[in-house]
Amino acid sequence: MRSLLLPEMTNHRHVFHSDSLKRWNIFIWTIRSLLGLAVIGLLLMGVSLLINSYPKLPRLIGVNEEFKKLKTIDKAHSIEPISKKKTKLRTNQQAPPQILFKDEIRAGFLVNWDSISYATLRKNINSINLVLPEWLFVNPHTDSIVTQINWEAYNFIQAHHVKMIPLLSNFYEDKFNDSCIIRIVSEPEKRHKLISQLIGILERYGFDGVSIDFEDLYLLKNDQDLVEFHRELCDSLHAHEMLASQCIPPFNLDYNIVDLQKFNDYIFVMAYDEHYMTSVPGPVSSIKWVEKVLDYFTEEIESKKFVLCIAGYGYDWIAGGTARTVTFREDRKSTRLNSSHRT
Repeated sequence: MRSLLLPEMTNHRHVFHSDSLKRWNIFIWTIRSLLGLAVIGLLLMGVSLLINSYPKLPRLIGVNEEFKKLKTIDKAHSIEPISKKKTKLRTNQQAPPQILFKDEIRAGFLVNWDSISYATLRKNINSINLVLPEWLFVNPHTDSIVTQINWEAYNFIQAHHVKMIPLLSNFYEDKFNDSCIIRIVSEPEKRHKLISQLIGILERYGFDGVSIDFEDLYLLKNDQDLVEFHRELCDSLHAHEMLASQCIPPFNLDYNIVDLQKFNDYIFVMAYDEHYMTSVPGPVSSIKWVEKVLDYFTEEIESKKFVLCIAGYGYDWIAGGTARTVTFREDRKSTRLNSSHRT
């Protein structure tokens, strides 16, 4: 058996061995320098994020105030239309097939003025395929659009790949403003300006379309002005492969349903407020009343465009006074505390 002879190890020195501490000190200071640079980089990144972070959302008004809306809305953003691609406006009102929902719509409204709204969204995000956030408003002083986007909710929805179609509302400074809407829809130049700004906003934030929520249009004398607005908006949206939709309260003569449904991919019928804050106490949406809503609108709207919206809130009527809005959770909590009329 052949044995392996090893060299004498007693006085063996490694090739890189040195009695000097110079190389060790260089190594230590190199490590310290790299760590120092890393810390400085992290600090600079943090400062940059703080400086460029999104603005905080405004404070909410008192719990359950009328409509629970924002007292003020940020100053209008000057947003120029962004054209990612040149497209020719379509002459018909058929939406590009690829942007339509291939199955039933399972949607929910999202509002900034109720924290429960966002909490509910997070809990049910995997059960819906569309969110309609209340983030766009018409400023009656400038006849232009202001945005009020909840960026935490925006990023959350995008991360879950759920479509977003924001509401464009005429609710501003605690009330619905009809005069500005009348001006806009009745003047071609103002219509074009608002639609152009709206398309720019939708493209900038990657929204999938818009849902028009113009309410309390008491001063509207010519309903064809509103129809023409929706026709022009529908053409512009389809040209940019976006969805056109509208929220309509039931049994309201302000809306020419037959014509309006021609220029919308979807009509969201708001089947609630059978009784309201200043009415006598009663159900928000009784079964028989909702059945009447269904009977009426299914005769006027194509079934593929009809979306029924139901309420997730109630009213609390105090004897001798008007009602206040309450969430389902608040209603359950306060039921035992008073004997008010509640539905």
